[in-house]
Amino acid sequence: MEKRSEIEVASSRKSNLKKSFKLALRSLLTTPSLQPQEFSKAFPKFSSAEQERLHRLFIQVISSLHGNIEDDFESLCDETQVGTILDMVDQVVEEQSLDPLYPDK
Repeated sequence: MEKRSEIEVASSRKSNLKKSFKLALRSLLTTPSLQPQEFSKAFPKFSSAEQERLHRLFIQVISSLHGNIEDDFESLCDETQVGTILDMVDQVVEEQSLDPLYPDK
């Protein structure tokens, strides 16, 4: 039972890392400048139709970029064995009693 709990904690840490990355990425790529009104201010000499098309293209590029960055992050995590490294860090923290949240351990 102890081993299963350790595996769940490790996979939880890796999962939390990935979720945090995705949330940060989403925050960066969904700024107010993505709103059509703000986007139009950047291109005042374009017609409304041109601004609309340009905005749609911009959204497509950002969406594609978002997906590519997430995929690259996932691949990088796998290539660098993030889960294994997080396990090792947890083990060292436990062995050395380095966890500041549990000083009595």
